[in-house]
Amino acid sequence: MQFRQEHGPEVEIDELGLPDRYRVSALIGRGGMGLVYQAVDNDLGLPVAIKILHGELCGTSESRQRFLREARALAGLQHNNIVRIRQLGLSNHGRPFQVIELLQGETLGQKLAANGALSLADFRSIFSQIADALAYASAKNIVHRDLKPSNIFLCQVNQGDEVKVRAVLLDFGIAKIVESEDCEKTISNKKILVGSPPYMSPEQCRGEAVDLRSDIYSLGCVMYESLTGLPPFLGETAVDVMYQHMNAEAMPLQSVTASGDAGSSLLCDFVIRCLNKDPLKRPQAFSEFTTALSEAITGAPAARFVVKAAGKSNRRAQRLSLFVWLLTGALILLACLASLNHKQRSKIMLPIQTSASADNFE
Repeated sequence: MQFRQEHGPEVEIDELGLPDRYRVSALIGRGGMGLVYQAVDNDLGLPVAIKILHGELCGTSESRQRFLREARALAGLQHNNIVRIRQLGLSNHGRPFQVIELLQGETLGQKLAANGALSLADFRSIFSQIADALAYASAKNIVHRDLKPSNIFLCQVNQGDEVKVRAVLLDFGIAKIVESEDCEKTISNKKILVGSPPYMSPEQCRGEAVDLRSDIYSLGCVMYESLTGLPPFLGETAVDVMYQHMNAEAMPLQSVTASGDAGSSLLCDFVIRCLNKDPLKRPQAFSEFTTALSEAITGAPAARFVVKAAGKSNRRAQRLSLFVWLLTGALILLACLASLNHKQRSKIMLPIQTSASADNFE
């Protein structure tokens, strides 16, 4: 969700039908589920953000349930690095809305787009905070399932003479509460794909049940992009990217010091470990993740991080593999269609041939 003023053909502020308690001033963001407006809570005299469900989604039960699920998930999470929800309600037009804290700053996605890869100091600060937030959510049996740079918000906080960054986790819209084993089986049997393809875990791409290790994989994708400026897998389509998450290895990382020498490999190895296809080979808990991250960063000198040159041929091999996979599938499909067409033609021609033979016998 981007918290910046935007313009467009959205509903006029006066037509939102929100309670008189809130004085809305501007549209500041858009998301897949709704719009975000800046407002003032007249009762408390506080600036707030109001997230309201898109009008065209209000008629779908699934959208309303997802919107309410996010509110319920957030309401139970009281953590400095998770956006705070203040109220949930319905507008006069029946559109669900959430009142959340108003954040000032930019998303990690915006920061990366403007400045490129993070410094090691920013990297440590941001991901230590986000890991702490996810550890807290995990302890409450909540898996985020949509970790990406645009869902990490960065606020400038004054602490004495210092200005520090507060990293805030946004958008629990597709968060899943991990409950009983039966519930898990029911959810996984639906085979619903949720998430953002550049950051989805292999098990998400396959529509399987997920746990906190899926979030660790997704966070590994975000860390990879934060160090290099690019996500681990690129493709022209979502299917291309999801195929690589399931079958291809990310190009290895290498740290390079200011003098051009190779730096510590601890952080590079840690990020790649988080991207392991096998959930059992990733960190198994966020406590383990945080400890390993701290050790990896402590052992890393001031350095920049690049993709190893050898990875280019690896990426070409991955794309060739995908091309062969898609071509094989297309050929099989064509063969099946040709066979089906032949059978249908045979069935149509058979009565004609039989009739002709009968005529000859006459």
